Amino acid sequence: MKIERYQLNVAEELSKAAMKAHEAGNYLEAGIINFQRTEGLLRIIIIAYAYLRGIPASTIKAIKKEQSFYSLVIFYSLLKPKNDISERLFALNKKRNSLVHKIFIDFKSPKSLEDELESFSSEAIAISLNFTKSLISS
Repeated sequence: MKIERYQLNVAEELSKAAMKAHEAGNYLEAGIINFQRTEGLLRIIIIAYAYLRGIPASTIKAIKKEQSFYSLVIFYSLLKPKNDISERLFALNKKRNSLVHKIFIDFKSPKSLEDELESFSSEAIAISLNFTKSLISS
């Protein structure tokens, strides 16, 4: 499957925006952007693996419509069982869910979650870079 250039352009633009936010200390913004970038790259990789493995078009269509990050990680794990990133993706998703609940339940100020948000954003950046390297090498 040929990856559309615009998909990678979007990922590159999200990366620039996230890095700018991260460097400015806007970790909530950076974390959200980085998570979305990670999800977008995960989706591209899953669909590419699905095409390469001859997965039926109806299944690929369902994958494209999937909205659950957790389910996307399961799809990825099924398509590439021996990988070193699924556990990191599950942990990132758990961290994101935890942060969202803290923001809406225990929120005092952005400063109160700064360390967690910075860590979350940094991990999303690292995973995204891993995916980008995978896309470039394939």
